[in-house]
Amino acid sequence: HKLGSTQFTGKQKKEYEAEAYKALTGREKKKQKVPMKIVRGIKKAAAKREKRVEIENKEAGIVTAVKRGKVKKSYSETNRRNRDIHGPAPDIGFMKGGKYNASKHR
Repeated sequence: HKLGSTQFTGKQKKEYEAEAYKALTGREKKKQKVPMKIVRGIKKAAAKREKRVEIENKEAGIVTAVKRGKVKKSYSETNRRNRDIHGPAPDIGFMKGGKYNASKHR
């Protein structure tokens, strides 16, 4: 049963349809490619909306969760060493004639 999912619109509807597709087929639905400039604009507008809502909530006296900053990935010597121990990443190099050729730029 769809149980109210017919009322979904926009992003919520797309997410629901993608979830239903995955449940049916067992694989993710291919996402449509969008130019980077448009994606940046969408994200900028979303951030603007979020900030506006945050300010409105603050003025109205609504208490919300505190946002945390993003945690930066550390590129320490041990992390680099561990990466090198376990061999090259799958995206470095290519297979040709049953032989793996690692790129020389590393």
